[in-house]
Amino acid sequence: MPKLQPALLILIVLGSFGLRVWGITFGLPFAYHPDEQQYILPGLGVVSGNFEPIAYYNPTLYPYFIGLVYTLTYLGLRLFGAFPDFFDLNSGWSQSMQPWITGLIFLARYLTVAVGVLTTVVVYQLGRRAYSRPTGLAAAIIFGLAFLPAREAHFAVSDAPTALGVAVTLYLTLNIVRRGHWSDYVGVGVALGLSAATKYTAALLIVPVGVAHLVSRRYTTWPQRLL
Repeated sequence: MPKLQPALLILIVLGSFGLRVWGITFGLPFAYHPDEQQYILPGLGVVSGNFEPIAYYNPTLYPYFIGLVYTLTYLGLRLFGAFPDFFDLNSGWSQSMQPWITGLIFLARYLTVAVGVLTTVVVYQLGRRAYSRPTGLAAAIIFGLAFLPAREAHFAVSDAPTALGVAVTLYLTLNIVRRGHWSDYVGVGVALGLSAATKYTAALLIVPVGVAHLVSRRYTTWPQRLL
């Protein structure tokens, strides 16, 4: 059985990928998802130096990440003359953008797919480290094949990246429980902050982090744990 576990994990990851790309062309060349423009348009703005978000009820980390990928893609294609000099990424869904819209949406969606598949691997590592390899595989199967994570990974929105941030934060939180070094708190703080910068509700991760602090092996009495 232990020899089969790497192969099983590969199959789980491939299955996770397949579910996330199945139907990824939904709505194209149009953007029917009500939230995708809130991430794609700010991402386009980043390429031309406009970092102003469309709205502030969604954090800006994922739009900026999309913008970074768009910028690298834009610069790469410009080297081959693929984009005309007058191409203005601030123009949004304008006529000059129309030939490129489908590709831009497709690229952003595939970024979310990659994030979703990576989360499946992190969930496996979390279950393996917290309990055992079979537990990690079971957790990866559940997450990789579950309906909501697979569906949300089809769109260029922040749900899948938030799930990745939550999984990474919980994985690093195990370091606090088992070791409790100051560097462990720094790592968890960075992961938690990036998660909250992807979706505000991820700030609730402070609760399991606080619990991990209380049960840390560094503390032997309840008065010490409450400090």
